[in-house]
Amino acid sequence: MNGIIRERSAPTLRPLTNLIVGGLRVADTDSIIAQVCRRCKHEKPLSDFNKDKSKKLGVRGICKPCHRIEAKEYAEPRRQLYVERAQKWYFENKERKQDYDKKRRPKYYAENRAAMLARTNRRRSAIRTHTPKWADKQAINAIYLKAAQMTIETGVQYEVDHIVPVVSALVCGLHCEQNLQILTSYENKKKTNLWWPDMPEVMKV
Repeated sequence: MNGIIRERSAPTLRPLTNLIVGGLRVADTDSIIAQVCRRCKHEKPLSDFNKDKSKKLGVRGICKPCHRIEAKEYAEPRRQLYVERAQKWYFENKERKQDYDKKRRPKYYAENRAAMLARTNRRRSAIRTHTPKWADKQAINAIYLKAAQMTIETGVQYEVDHIVPVVSALVCGLHCEQNLQILTSYENKKKTNLWWPDMPEVMKV
């Protein structure tokens, strides 16, 4: 370029298309920054919609909160079916699953060692900090032992969950027996650390 910096030319407008959004004709999909969710009927920015390359605007027709509601409505009646299916697969493929874990876990740990150590240390620190002096450690250990036994007996992965999250940007619960419950791994991951009972409506997604 011989030391010369060229300025970018202004983008040219594309001709008017037949695309109609919200009852209005628009000139270009690139100029659209919002659309109406077909479920809640609220106009929201495109960033509030999951991406979908098959759609004209590149996003789905329902917003992310509504998508989560639909997914929950679909999964709730089928939860027991999912658990039974997972149990059946585990017992039919127990040795295969164990062999896969033995091969996969060392490789994953080696590739993500720093991140895993940081996450583990952060969680341990939070639990240690938020364990009250009056907490019954024997009762806590019994809950963790029961979850491990349920996993062995059923073949479904069970985990101990903090009802009110200990590690969260929204709230800080205590590490005590009253704040622990046993959930399947699927239920625990679906719950995440952004929800707890009696949380204020304004904080719900």
